[in-house]
Amino acid sequence: MGLLTPADRPGSTAGMSGMHHLNSWTTPDHRVMAIFAESVLITFARYRQLRATDFEAGGVLLGKRRGRHFDVTHLTVPFPTDVRTRTAFNRESSGHQSEASALWTSSGREIGYLGEWHSHPEQDPSPSNIDIRQWEKASTEMIDGLPFLAVIVGDVNLSVSIWQRGSRVDFLDSVI
Repeated sequence: MGLLTPADRPGSTAGMSGMHHLNSWTTPDHRVMAIFAESVLITFARYRQLRATDFEAGGVLLGKRRGRHFDVTHLTVPFPTDVRTRTAFNRESSGHQSEASALWTSSGREIGYLGEWHSHPEQDPSPSNIDIRQWEKASTEMIDGLPFLAVIVGDVNLSVSIWQRGSRVDFLDSVI
């Protein structure tokens, strides 16, 4: 539960099909890049839904903005108060918000909110209609119209997209 820092090294990532070796995703025109810390990818791997009994998981993505680029250095993971089923994840905001705020303060206001992540029980995840509606809303609530990063963790691959002012700007592809 809670915030995962880059110093944490939970569990094995065996069987990830190399997901943890790919840490960069970019728009087709290479104008926007998202870079994920190894610890973030390890956490994504821990929450893949590989068994029929695994529930969706999720949290917030935290890190630094470097111009148009996202440097995802931290994330929150499910709290006991989050609602989790096989095909749904509803984040309870106070725990995630508290951890994000604490990191914002302790980092001297450098590490902040970048977006959201959650898992799907499929190899190549794609956003559901619920995901799309939530991201449209969340992207309209970003301060100064900043872009919002949305990640879905699948069994094998990630879906990474950028949203701004209520619309999807682009999907990002992994950089090999």
